[in-house]
Amino acid sequence: MTMKSVIEEVFINTKHRNCLFHIKTKSYNKNVKVFVVNEGLYEDFEDIMNNSLIVKEFERLWKRMIEKRNLQGNHYFSKMWEMRKRFIPVYYKNDFFHFIQTTSRSEATNMRFKDNVGPTYSIISILKEYNQIVDTINRVEMLENNYSKQKRPKEFIFDYRIEQQAQQLYNKNILKKFHLQLKATSRLNYRETEDGKTFQVWQKSNQI
Repeated sequence: MTMKSVIEEVFINTKHRNCLFHIKTKSYNKNVKVFVVNEGLYEDFEDIMNNSLIVKEFERLWKRMIEKRNLQGNHYFSKMWEMRKRFIPVYYKNDFFHFIQTTSRSEATNMRFKDNVGPTYSIISILKEYNQIVDTINRVEMLENNYSKQKRPKEFIFDYRIEQQAQQLYNKNILKKFHLQLKATSRLNYRETEDGKTFQVWQKSNQI
């Protein structure tokens, strides 16, 4: 039974995503020659995946890229299209993922295991190392939470309801990251002027 099917069965109301970073990295590794001989493909590829504003825009631009570069028979690009709803950001624009960075967390954990657990070590040694990692994470989180309770900001930046809620839920460091994102989302607004093709973008105020 695959992880995907288990998550769908057990965690019914969750959003299961695949790692965009690893998928893009594998795409480059599997298609080195394709990117080399197709000038501008890398820029189009990154722009379409990262900057599409709506689903129709992404799907239209992706299909045009495939047709323009004659990539209809490329296995990996075809597989990415089939799985697009699992990792392309535009399909998750209405979901909030709490600043989860799966790559940085997993790579740091992998490095610690590599440094402290050898191929001849027992399963007990691996479990002890795992428990130490968990204890370290919990200890740091507890310190952050205690510090944040004592140093709650007295004023809000925008006075949005979501900002007030975030202040109650997040520690100081996470709240700082939240404010950076909140500032970024409040700078621009857009209107679709031609169905799935052109958009008008302008600066907007912080009042919503």
